[in-house]
Amino acid sequence: MFDCFELEDLSALNEFDRHIEHSDLTEASPDSRPASQPLKTVEEMVEDGIRNEQLHKAISELPATQRRRFILYHI
Repeated sequence: MFDCFELEDLSALNEFDRHIEHSDLTEASPDSRPASQPLKTVEEMVEDGIRNEQLHKAISELPATQRRRFILYHI
């Protein structure tokens, strides 16, 4: 069985895991955590926006039947 000191240590570790660790996160530290996704650069976000605009323009220029099929099967 646990003695009172082991229970205090376990309690302190649990409190740290649940509360204190999360409050110590800064802007830079989430990037170093393994579960986070890498942030996109400004250039990547602009390229994605331009590509999406071109895609929507191309979809809108399709005939109605092809547009419906494309949206049904791909979006």
